[in-house]
Amino acid sequence: MRTASRALLSSDEAAAVAAGLPAWRFTPDGRTLERLVDCGSFAEAIAFVGRVALLAEAVGHEPELDVRGPIVRVSLSTRAAGGVTSLDADLADWIERVAP
Repeated sequence: MRTASRALLSSDEAAAVAAGLPAWRFTPDGRTLERLVDCGSFAEAIAFVGRVALLAEAVGHEPELDVRGPIVRVSLSTRAAGGVTSLDADLADWIERVAP
């Protein structure tokens, strides 16, 4: 994974992220990038969370992961920047690669 910027995404960059990651959405305030992932079972949800944790650790990120049975809500935001940065967008892209 490449090193990403910690600057907030511009509106053009956010639009590009939204177009490139259709399963993801920005929260109404635009400060968080989210996705619900249906893993099919609780055990698969926990395995998915483990894969996301390894990816996040590799880039020094701490996403919010909420497990509810087979469903995982992934929320990405760079706290230090106060919203979504390219770090979040890059991690979302990598998460897509490991999502069921």
